[in-house]
Amino acid sequence: MRMPKNSALALLAVFVAVMLSGCNNTGKLSLPEKPSKEVVLKAATAQEQFRTVHYKHGVKTDAQIEYVDGSTAFVTYRADATVAQVQVFYQAPKGSAVRPLKRLAIYLADGKTYLRYTDYFADGTVQKTGTLSSDGKSFETYTFTADVHQMTRHQHFIKDDTWKVETDLSLYPDGSIQSQAKLQADGSLVTTAYSPTGVRTMETNSDKWGSTITTTTYWPDGQQVAKVVQRNSYMVTVETHREDGTLAEKRLFYSSSMTVFIYGPGAVPQFKQEWTLDTPAPALPGVPAPDKTYHLKSLYELNAKEQTLREIDFADDGVTPKAVSIYDPDTSTWQVRTARTYAADGTLAKVEVKDASGTVVSTTDHTPGENIHEKFPHEWMIQRSYETPPEPTKVSPSYPYMGGEYDFD
Repeated sequence: MRMPKNSALALLAVFVAVMLSGCNNTGKLSLPEKPSKEVVLKAATAQEQFRTVHYKHGVKTDAQIEYVDGSTAFVTYRADATVAQVQVFYQAPKGSAVRPLKRLAIYLADGKTYLRYTDYFADGTVQKTGTLSSDGKSFETYTFTADVHQMTRHQHFIKDDTWKVETDLSLYPDGSIQSQAKLQADGSLVTTAYSPTGVRTMETNSDKWGSTITTTTYWPDGQQVAKVVQRNSYMVTVETHREDGTLAEKRLFYSSSMTVFIYGPGAVPQFKQEWTLDTPAPALPGVPAPDKTYHLKSLYELNAKEQTLREIDFADDGVTPKAVSIYDPDTSTWQVRTARTYAADGTLAKVEVKDASGTVVSTTDHTPGENIHEKFPHEWMIQRSYETPPEPTKVSPSYPYMGGEYDFD
């Protein structure tokens, strides 16, 4: 004989209530009185199996959500259908009928903002807890370890137009500071990381809008800068410093090009390279896309003021010169004084000499038979190894959504 569906669900509800009555950190689970309507819905997220929603007189009163990891959420709604309380339970351990409490959350009248919540480890100890201030303008969270129940993180959020972190402190197992984030007066967020011995290793500054993020790493002394990476919506800039803190190299990555500045001892400019991104070959099925490759487009010899003394433009092979322009540093207008043009085979074709106003005063033509080639320093032509930085894409600070990771609407 087949049991009617409603009777089976009623027995299941009683069985769940019996199992949960033994949980020592939750109190009793009070199931609502028999609803007038029950609706089983498909999973709303990839983490769900299904959800059952109860209605009374057309008003949503509570819901039960089953997750793929075996946990279950019981949601209580207010008369206006906003979330009032959520209890999430772990799957019962093998050989036990008791389901430990995983989360207990109480919401404000909007059904989105936490009044308070507590996450538990499966053994019943507190994993994380958060509490809204009495004026509703700040929120405090504490995170703990499972083994020795020691605090590992403390976050303080404030509400302006949106919720944002004001301070974020992470600790090593011995209680020393691992990282510390502070909201600045201009709205930017500065995060500093430390080694286990207390030495500063990195500092990250995210502007108010999250559109520009600058990360500075330090040499082992914690004082001298080793590298600076700045990302915004259209480019990434990477500065590499020597152990004395002086600038050695600066790279500017754009969507289809890369510019490299090389500096000598004392951060004196030496030359600048402009590289063009090669057009990648079509990707083959099942074959990973190749790394980005560049060819040298132009090179600029620089003076101490980072002004151009000589400009070299190359053919598409990145090796054969097309033109060389030599500038006169003694003129205020910084005009080209000598312009050399090269044939397709790289031999010198023409030399023009100009006066301070840019007027050509002499021209000398050359033939391929003369076989005149110009040699350039090897270090000008090579591409130094580097670490590929993140793509120049907009990034936003991680501000909390105070409703958490569950979808109960």
